Amino acid sequence: MRRGSVAVRLLGSRGLASKAKSKGAKFDLGWDRLRAPLEATPMPLPNLASLTIVHGKRGHGQTGARKFKQLMPALRWQNPDVVIVQEWTERDSFDPPRVQLKFSDGAEQELEVMGQRSEQILGSVLAAVGASEDVVAQSMEWAAAHSATLDHRVAPSEEQVTDDDAEDMEDDDADEPPKVDENQQRPLA
Repeated sequence: MRRGSVAVRLLGSRGLASKAKSKGAKFDLGWDRLRAPLEATPMPLPNLASLTIVHGKRGHGQTGARKFKQLMPALRWQNPDVVIVQEWTERDSFDPPRVQLKFSDGAEQELEVMGQRSEQILGSVLAAVGASEDVVAQSMEWAAAHSATLDHRVAPSEEQVTDDDAEDMEDDDADEPPKVDENQQRPLA
């Protein structure tokens, strides 16, 4: 007897989803939120066959080339036929970072990007491919904003604190002695 009631409940719960679906309810799976940064600005690479960025793992002038990887998903999304690769050299900073472009007509071009920021590298690549100045400027602006948001992400567990909240917390801390965890003998945050 009990088995039958369980089966009825399962069918009932499945029926709710199919009823909502048949009534035209839209289920948001989050794809738009994932696609938004990938399609935020046009980054066409029409006659490019491959883009390879080569840099050291660390060293002076290598940071922009290393951080260029943050822009690669959008480039790959908008240009699925272009092979986009990032390579690290074994030597730290002896070789200057460079971008190697191979065009669909067989021509090759190499850009030296020592000391450039990732958005400047993107602008150089788009200009070398032949994008208009407006597209280059718009893409560089988006890249700067996108890199800034990735660099200053707040972990989900961290809380955003406003200036007013910070002042209130400073006033509260001045009045009370710090609380100490008895088990670990250190101040609690």
